[in-house]
Amino acid sequence: MKNWENRRSYLLQSSIFILAFLAVYTITSIAMGLVLAWATPVDAWVWIVICNVFMLIMVWTKFVEMREGVDYVMQKLGAIEINQFNQHPIVARYMQVVTEMSVAAGILLPRLFILPSYDINAFAIATGKKDTAIAVTEGSISRLTRSELQALIGHEISHILHKDPILNFKLIGWLYGLQSIYLYGYTMFSFFTRHFMGDFDTINRFCLGYSMRTIGAGTREFGDGNSLFPVFIMIVMSPVIILSLLIMCVGAIGAVSARIVKAIISRQREYLADSESVRFVRGRYIVQVLEKIALLEGDEEQYNTTALDATHQEFAHFYLQNYQEKTSIFDTHPPILKRIRKIQPAYRFPGKSMVQVLDQKFVDSSEKDDRILVSALHDYASSRINNASHNIVIELGLDKNSQNIFMKLAKCYAAFIAPHDAETRQKQLDYLGSKLSPQLFNFVTREASRLEKMTDLQRLQSLTNELPKMDHLAKFQIQDIEDICQTLIDMDNKVSLSEYCMILIVRVHISKIGKEGTLDYSTHLDSIQIFEKPLSQLLSMTTTIIFSHNLESAKRCYDDVAEFLNIQLPFNNDLCWQEVFDETLPLMKGLSVPDQAKLEDVFIQLNEMPRLNSDGQCLLFILQRAFNFLY
Repeated sequence: MKNWENRRSYLLQSSIFILAFLAVYTITSIAMGLVLAWATPVDAWVWIVICNVFMLIMVWTKFVEMREGVDYVMQKLGAIEINQFNQHPIVARYMQVVTEMSVAAGILLPRLFILPSYDINAFAIATGKKDTAIAVTEGSISRLTRSELQALIGHEISHILHKDPILNFKLIGWLYGLQSIYLYGYTMFSFFTRHFMGDFDTINRFCLGYSMRTIGAGTREFGDGNSLFPVFIMIVMSPVIILSLLIMCVGAIGAVSARIVKAIISRQREYLADSESVRFVRGRYIVQVLEKIALLEGDEEQYNTTALDATHQEFAHFYLQNYQEKTSIFDTHPPILKRIRKIQPAYRFPGKSMVQVLDQKFVDSSEKDDRILVSALHDYASSRINNASHNIVIELGLDKNSQNIFMKLAKCYAAFIAPHDAETRQKQLDYLGSKLSPQLFNFVTREASRLEKMTDLQRLQSLTNELPKMDHLAKFQIQDIEDICQTLIDMDNKVSLSEYCMILIVRVHISKIGKEGTLDYSTHLDSIQIFEKPLSQLLSMTTTIIFSHNLESAKRCYDDVAEFLNIQLPFNNDLCWQEVFDETLPLMKGLSVPDQAKLEDVFIQLNEMPRLNSDGQCLLFILQRAFNFLY
């Protein structure tokens, strides 16, 4: 029943839209036909037909230009699509909120974009059931609490549910058709008169809603450096100039009418979207969003570079608009105060003392304990305000390199999931489901299924190959990676040697972040004898593990290696292997290059022994890389 009501509402809205534009097109074409018939010997009906054909061709060319749908709009506005593996906590919260609101509304999950602006704003775009998207500004995801972000997304989801963006998308093409006659006349007129009469900025803003300065119209001026030449041109071309002025005036009728129709159609659906937001979120948080939009200072630099741009204004009816109490016939949204009072009749804007509180309210009470998110929000706000070279692509991990990093990170987490212990495996998956974004978690589960059939050594090799470079990640992200890996290991309350090797690789990899170049081994002249005790313990544990606790074989192997390395201490297996490796491995970088080579040769020879067990393979894999990989 609800779907039928939505469809009926959309059909009614579309009918009004079509009738309104047909009426404006008819009036414009008739007026233009009469003007041109007066100025030329051609009959009026011919010019009416030509005028209609011209406008329809302009509409057709615009729709051809927009055939890519969502991609066309987002590319024009400079929106950046979120890759599905993004793990930044601010972006992850945005993705989770959209997923929740989509489920609540019963629609397919739209594509997600971020606009580089610190203003609080958002819009939805759709050209069909499957070609849908939501774009929010960076200010929305970093300055709103979770509940407020839910309300904002709920508002946009409501538009998609009721097919408002499909109509808005069509408005662009039909609006351009009506503007085309004015633009044609303006281009002709300003081509000859701009040198004397300026750029008609006020008139352009009234007829089109934006300035023509930003798109370079009429920038050419005749006779630069020669004051007589423009006068001569104007005298000779005066009939053309008069005709172009008439075309411009008649075209203004269509352009202004189009703006009014667009505003009426756009305004009527905002109250419904607000009420639907209240229903989806089960609270009046949309009031707080509108309050912040009205009271908080926006991104002035971003406003100055895009808000007056023709490309931006083409999609202005998509955005939330900040009209507090004043109304205009050209406004595409109702005044904010009026919208708020539709939901909360007794509402009054707070005083100036509350503005600063609103500006610093980033989290709800339920999010206060999320240390990583709170830290990320405050760090981002500080970076956005103080850093002149602020780049959301890098800071929010939106570039292609970051996508590759998060794909590799998913494979890294998958390597730690227990392949044969069903209970532990389920605990690990539940934990990852609570920590990661849905897209990243789905990729982890697929990778875990692929790695399940691999041996411990193969999983260790996969981890070594897939560990991403994390130099540009924030500190809290890097720490979170290590914490997640360690928690996955601790799920079964024990640490296997293969797990120890994997977490060792992760920790050493993280410890190398920010360090450039290679280690200068020429300064490390310590001999094996100086580290005789720790190396004796390392070799004792290594041979014990290799021979699966067959002490007699392990001792014989140890004695041969000790003789080769000139170590005098006896074999000792009464040790904790984890403590030995923790203490000994970091010391290897202190050996001289010849002694490192001798020790590495020992590990290579041991690795060639037949029938090595799984733990022995993993351990020797690490030890062979102790110099040129780990340290």
